[in-house]
Amino acid sequence: MAKISRTYRLSKEALEQIDQRDKSRYPTANDFVESCILIGCREENQVEEVGLILQEIRMVQKEIREMKQLVQKGDYHFPNID
Repeated sequence: MAKISRTYRLSKEALEQIDQRDKSRYPTANDFVESCILIGCREENQVEEVGLILQEIRMVQKEIREMKQLVQKGDYHFPNID
């Protein structure tokens, strides 16, 4: 992938994180910043995916609670399994 040069203004805290990076793993500040951005984007997508999964789990839990109530009332009949 071709590299494009751009300039960004960063906070003092961000610059300190760059300066304190693991230099054996990230020999250049650019390597560190690029890795953080790419990992951050992946983590953001994972958070969205986990949110969707949690939503599905909650829906299933609701269905289970509703079925449990029906069973307790005697209004739910389990299908015959042969």
